Amino acid sequence: MSDGQPGTVSLESITNTPVTANSNGSQPLPKDVDPFTGRRDEKLDQHLGRVGRFIGGGPEKAGNIAYAVIVVSFIVLIVGAVASAYVGTDKLVAVYDRVVTGAFSIITGAMGYLFGKSGSSTKE
Repeated sequence: MSDGQPGTVSLESITNTPVTANSNGSQPLPKDVDPFTGRRDEKLDQHLGRVGRFIGGGPEKAGNIAYAVIVVSFIVLIVGAVASAYVGTDKLVAVYDRVVTGAFSIITGAMGYLFGKSGSSTKE
């Protein structure tokens, strides 16, 4: 089976080997199958839309949007801090102060949505 050198395989044995599934035994999913549920959905792309393909389309959608809002807010804070340090004018510092206040409000609201208690909180 080898060409005489250790660790080599002949070309004939490679070409005669039957084609099998992936190493984990599963075939790749067809395009019209939802990767999360494994069900065929002919209108999945139409249902999700362009934004839905990025964000998701189900119970996870709201959490994904909250995570995206948190990430964008942190990016705005970092860019604003770098711009404030680079320019250093009093007017920019006043604007950045308002940006920080708004970004922290958005971040804490999104985190409260993500980690808050779901359902009714009244005790009977």
